[in-house]
Amino acid sequence: MVKIAYFSIAAVLSFRLVLSIKLRQSFAKINYFIINTLDNLDVFKHYTYYVR
Repeated sequence: MVKIAYFSIAAVLSFRLVLSIKLRQSFAKINYFIINTLDNLDVFKHYTYYVR
């Protein structure tokens, strides 16, 4: 019974870890896309340069 409880806790923790990693990856993709679009617009080039 205790082993089953430990296993379920480990499964939940690993699932949450995978979920947070996926969320971080998607946020990184969105940020990369925004920076690229701002770079493509000449008006925002100096702004993105200062933000980085």
